[in-house]
Amino acid sequence: MAGRPVDKQTFKTICSELSIKWEEVAELESGTAVLVKNFDLDSLVQMVRERLRGSIHKECGSIKVLGMNTPINLESIYINVNILEKVTRSKYASISELQNLENFDRIGLASIQEKQVSGEAVLERYDKLMIWGKPGAGKTTFLHWIATKCNLGQLQEHQVPILLTLRYFAAFEGRRSLLTYITEYFLDCGIQDLLVAEQILSAGRALVLLDGLDEVSEASQDWVLEEIRRFAARFHRSTFVMTCRIAASDYNFQQFTEVEVADFDELQIKNFSEKWFQVKDPAKMKLFMQKLRKNKPIKELATCPLLLTLLCLVFQDAGDFPVNRSELYQQGLDVLLKQWDAARNIERYQTYKKLSLHRKEDLLSHIALVTFERNEYFFPQKVLEKHIRDYICNLSNINNDPERLKHDSEAILQSIEAQHGLLVTRAQGIYSFSHQTFQEYLTAKRIVSNSTIDTLSNALVPHVTNQRWREIFLLTIEMLSNAGQLLTLMKHQIDQVLAKDEHLQNFLTWVNHESRHICDKIDILYPMDDYKRRSPEVSYKPAAIRAFYFALVFTINLDNSRIHTYDLGRAIDNNLAHTLIFDFELDFNVICVIKLARDCTLEQATFTRSRALTRALENILKLVNRRLVNLDGNLTPSLYDYPRALTSHEKRERALDRERIWKEEYKILSEFQQSLQELSAQLPESDREQGKLKRWWQNNGQLWLEQFRHLVIKQRNYVGRDWQFSDTQQAQLQQYYEANKLLVECLRSHCYVEMGVRQELEDTLLLPRAEIEKRVT
Repeated sequence: MAGRPVDKQTFKTICSELSIKWEEVAELESGTAVLVKNFDLDSLVQMVRERLRGSIHKECGSIKVLGMNTPINLESIYINVNILEKVTRSKYASISELQNLENFDRIGLASIQEKQVSGEAVLERYDKLMIWGKPGAGKTTFLHWIATKCNLGQLQEHQVPILLTLRYFAAFEGRRSLLTYITEYFLDCGIQDLLVAEQILSAGRALVLLDGLDEVSEASQDWVLEEIRRFAARFHRSTFVMTCRIAASDYNFQQFTEVEVADFDELQIKNFSEKWFQVKDPAKMKLFMQKLRKNKPIKELATCPLLLTLLCLVFQDAGDFPVNRSELYQQGLDVLLKQWDAARNIERYQTYKKLSLHRKEDLLSHIALVTFERNEYFFPQKVLEKHIRDYICNLSNINNDPERLKHDSEAILQSIEAQHGLLVTRAQGIYSFSHQTFQEYLTAKRIVSNSTIDTLSNALVPHVTNQRWREIFLLTIEMLSNAGQLLTLMKHQIDQVLAKDEHLQNFLTWVNHESRHICDKIDILYPMDDYKRRSPEVSYKPAAIRAFYFALVFTINLDNSRIHTYDLGRAIDNNLAHTLIFDFELDFNVICVIKLARDCTLEQATFTRSRALTRALENILKLVNRRLVNLDGNLTPSLYDYPRALTSHEKRERALDRERIWKEEYKILSEFQQSLQELSAQLPESDREQGKLKRWWQNNGQLWLEQFRHLVIKQRNYVGRDWQFSDTQQAQLQQYYEANKLLVECLRSHCYVEMGVRQELEDTLLLPRAEIEKRVT
């Protein structure tokens, strides 16, 4: 009576009381409108889904990113996302708590552990969701998957999926309402009745998916936010899911529960890569995961779905990851800094838009170096903002007013996190790089950009014995146009580790002497051909032999050595001499016997140790017996084994030397075998009663061990010697060995070094100070 409209349910009630058919009073048109009259709500939902199916399939059914030539079917590649119900930026934790997390190793796969639930479970639990996530975390893909599954009736089957990209809505002519926008979308899909959208929304039968709140331009932001609030309040019975990048802005939606997309875990990485290569190249599927597991820094990047896609694309083309890993990291950096938004035509408001791409990288490199030098993986927001201020205050066109600088540094930090995801919140007021790999790469990049001899000598080389700096050295070596100078500085620094300790210098002298003896033996047993070459199976490098015996003897003299006996020797020369394979295996088992016997004499005798000791002795006897059989068949060398340039007399002399060595070794090993058998017979049965086993070792173990040591020293003197290193000397030797491993790995990396420099570095590895000085003079 007042001329005001009434809602449909009230109108129906009035008509019912008056015994009037409400359809006739409403005078609805024929055609599509009849669908609304004659269909119940469930049927209406099914009808709308059918009309939307083509549009949803076109928009959501496939994925194409990062320059893919052809799109991939979403169903064939999609991996269920995991959700953190507690957003990281709202969590309270101290830096010490974050660093003391169980298994803290590299931020990524060993990152902050929070309870995770599946995306489906969260969708069922809450009807108003704000999903935060880092760039490339898979937020949009998740919404596309929800829309596809819902439209097929496989998820939220009682609802109609309505997917809206908010940046498109913000650009809608005339700033119309969301209801108008959705109604027009329905019209485009062939639903002519203008009431259908409102009816479904009002009845709570709509699943409204609002994608990319952070992608709305600054000019449109306020009215879009207000329209979303009004719309969600009006149609509160429907389900709403909205996505936004972390730190994009401090949006406040009272009705919405905030959650966060979790990084991929190892199982998700495996499942995604298997699906990817099953579609693209099945032959590379297993190889990809094998290579990924062997490379922690690259594997760390795979926790981000976008970067995992990049890794798959790179591996698909090359069948491997780049030899130069810095190139791969730069590709990942480019994806996050510029390509991802550009590929989707997103123009964001940039508080730091005055900074070029080069300056952005330089700023991030500055932060990386400063924090890495201070051994900081997590840093307070205020400290991080100060690092930014310290950088931007030196740029032109920057207002250096303290208050302005403070405001700009806050805005720049927010922009870096929201737009690129390279710096991320780990807890309230605490940040880190999204991946430690990027912190290391940017640190190395900063060093390379200022690679004077003073910078290398003072800022990098002193850290050569620090394992934490290993990746920095490897990446810096890769990126330098000529790495010879840095490698030479590293070698000098490594040699200084043991330079002032005469006992350790004597040890190096002894290692060198014993190694030269082995090299001389190989020269006689396996002469070079006319082209100064040996056959591949008996090739060797003296430095590799030094590395083996260094590690072998050092390991015997340590209770808990972390050295792996073969590592450095194989890194220097993976084709160690054929004759040394026997020595390596034999001496390794000798180490096992000495260490196990030592443990048993210290009242630690157990069935397990006793059986292991017996097996090690059996291995030694088998090796010796096999070697004796081999020597017995090769006691008479052929003169044809020697270069044609030698005279017959010289060939005979060489052959006699060779025969003499074989016979001496045969005699020594025969005696060694007999003595080992006698010692083996003295050991108690390993399965005897525990108390009796312990008593035997308490009463006889020390004497047995001394007899074994005496035998080893007599027959293989370099293995049984006790060098009596102090704890300090053990630590120095450990540092020295690991630093040499790093140097060799750098030499073997994809770097440019003059051949002469490379050869000089390799020839002087693990030599005592006096020997190096002699070579220089």
